[in-house]
Amino acid sequence: MRRMAFLLLRRTLVALVLAAMGLGAYLWTGADHSLGASLDLAARFLPEGQSLETHEVTGSLRAGGRIGWLRWRQGELSVEARDVELAWSLRSLLDSQLRLQRLNVRHLRIEDQRPPTPATPPGELMLPIQVEVPFEVTTLEWAGSAPVVVNGLSGKYTFDSKQHRIDAGKASISSGNYRFSGELQATPPLNLALRLQGDVLTTPPGSPGAYGWKEVAVGAEAATAGAGGAAGAPATG
Repeated sequence: MRRMAFLLLRRTLVALVLAAMGLGAYLWTGADHSLGASLDLAARFLPEGQSLETHEVTGSLRAGGRIGWLRWRQGELSVEARDVELAWSLRSLLDSQLRLQRLNVRHLRIEDQRPPTPATPPGELMLPIQVEVPFEVTTLEWAGSAPVVVNGLSGKYTFDSKQHRIDAGKASISSGNYRFSGELQATPPLNLALRLQGDVLTTPPGSPGAYGWKEVAVGAEAATAGAGGAAGAPATG
């Protein structure tokens, strides 16, 4: 009888300790410093050759927050983000889903100084969980061999365990405004489908001098599809 009472007491104490630990972890994820602490912890466990730096981080791991500056680097490839705002709910992770209510970035700079190498299609593009992210990037700067600046980049990215999808995509490049969407299969043969619509401001040939120029919008629409990472011939209309 005493042995049974001892086992019951031990199990009760273990259950109470686990409950206290779970409650403590839950309360910690809601603390205003937990997002920054989690990023610092993640930086320590990155694979060799990678680094992650952050500054001016506020908010909680449970609900999201703001990151003033973030930079991830691997060799001669780096990604730098300024004024990042994100909102999510960790509860969705219990269902193997990551759902963000908001991901806004004021300035995103990607610098790729790696030497060019032949492109090889990946075997698959699976993720361990389903993902849903509405995003807005005020300015995207690609600082590679062919620099590009994209303004007003926005859309909704979804991964449903079968395919990657972009909906309601928008972007402005130079004098053009574009709308796009597409799907990419996550497993071979990696079927790809893209749709693009755009309006480009241009000056018609024979227009008057500098102060008399009249810009007009020229529209275009294209769609393309392919398998194995190779796109087929575009169709325009």
